[in-house]
Amino acid sequence: MVACELKPFDDNMAIELVIKRFQQICPTINKLTSICISSEAFKKETPKIYSKRATDEEYEKMMPNELLLDAAAWFRLYFVGKPYFKKHQMKACCNIVLLFEYEQARYTVLESKAKETLSQSIKQGANRRSLLLPLLSKNYDDNNTRRLMRAAILSVCPTLDLRSFKELSSETTITTGFENDLIKYDELQIPRHYKFGVLSIKSGQTTEESWFSNTGLSKDLEDFLNIIGNKVELKGYKGYAAGLDTKTGESGEHTYISKWKGYDITFHVSALMPLKVNDKQQVLRKSHIGNDIVCIIFVEGNQQFNPKAIQSQFLHVYIIIRPESSVRIEVIRHKSVSQFGPSIPMPPLFNDQDLKRFFTLKLISAENAALKSNSFFIPNNKARKAQSESYKITLVM
Repeated sequence: MVACELKPFDDNMAIELVIKRFQQICPTINKLTSICISSEAFKKETPKIYSKRATDEEYEKMMPNELLLDAAAWFRLYFVGKPYFKKHQMKACCNIVLLFEYEQARYTVLESKAKETLSQSIKQGANRRSLLLPLLSKNYDDNNTRRLMRAAILSVCPTLDLRSFKELSSETTITTGFENDLIKYDELQIPRHYKFGVLSIKSGQTTEESWFSNTGLSKDLEDFLNIIGNKVELKGYKGYAAGLDTKTGESGEHTYISKWKGYDITFHVSALMPLKVNDKQQVLRKSHIGNDIVCIIFVEGNQQFNPKAIQSQFLHVYIIIRPESSVRIEVIRHKSVSQFGPSIPMPPLFNDQDLKRFFTLKLISAENAALKSNSFFIPNNKARKAQSESYKITLVM
C-alpha cells in the first residue's frame, strides 16, 4: 500500500490543475507496481492522465503518429498518373530531386522563394546563371518553369551543380519504366505488412529459454489473442503468413492474424509453434520472434519482464500485457526509439472494447518509430543509396 499526500483543493479548481497534480504522483506509484524492468538501454513509457477516454469515433479517425506512408509514398500519391510539375506542386517536385542527392531530406519550397533565388542567381554572374539554364525549348513558359524548378532546388541546396542534371518528362519516365523505379525507391521503407511476436511469461520464469519453452494457450492468453486478432489455420493459408510455413505444418497448425486500414498483420505466437524437446533455445520459435521488431509479452502471474534477458538485434519495443480486473498495458522501448503514440492512459487498464483499437495503433506506431531509429534507418538508407546509384537521371519535370 502506498500513501500519497495530496493537499486539499477547492471544488472550483480547474480540471487541468487536478490532472497536473495527479501526474506528479502517478509516476511514483507506477514505478513501484511495474511489471517490466527499465534500464539504460530500455526506457519505460510513462502513462498520461486524460480527462476522458477516446470515443469509438475518435479511435476510428486515429492514425499511428509515426505512420511512414504519407512521407514515403509522396511520389505515388501526388505524381503517378498526373502531371509531374505544376506551380502549386513545386514543393513536391523538389522533394523528389533531393531524395536522390540527400537520401531522405525533404523540403517545402514556395514559388516566391524560388523566384527570389532565381533573381539572386542572375545577379551573381554568368557562372551562377548557367546553373539555371537547361536545354531550352521554343516554349517560353516551359523554359520559365524549368528555371523556377532549378531555382527551388538551389534555394535549399545551393552547392549542387545542376549542369550535370538531365530533365525528363512524365511521358518519358513512364515509357522507359523509370517511373516504377521511382516508386520502388520512394517506398523502400514502407512496411507492406506487419508482424509481431507474442511471448508468454509465467511466475518464476526469468530466462528467455523458459519463455520460449512455454507451450499451449492459457484461457487468458487465448481470450487476449481473440480480441486483437482472428485464429487461422496455417496449412493452405493464402494470406500474409510472415514467414510461417503454410504447407507442411513446420510452424504449427494455427496462428492469429488481423487487418488495419488495408495493412495485413500476422502474430508470431511462440506457444503455438512446435516445441523441440531437445532444443533448449527453441531455435524455430526464436528465429521468428527474434527477428521481429515489436514483441508482445503476455505476463501470467507476478513475474517482472526484463528485456535484457532476450538476445536479439531486432527487437526494439516490448508491449507488456497482464490480465487483471481489466487488461493492463506497459510499454518499454529501446533508447534509440523515439516516444510514440497513442499514449498509454493512467490507469493503464483497458476493457475488451477499447483494447483492440488502442492496441493495433500502438503496435503499428511502435514498429514505425523503431524503423526510424539508427538501427534500421541507416541500413535502409544504404539500400536506398545502392538503388539510386544505378540511376543517371536526377531531375524530373
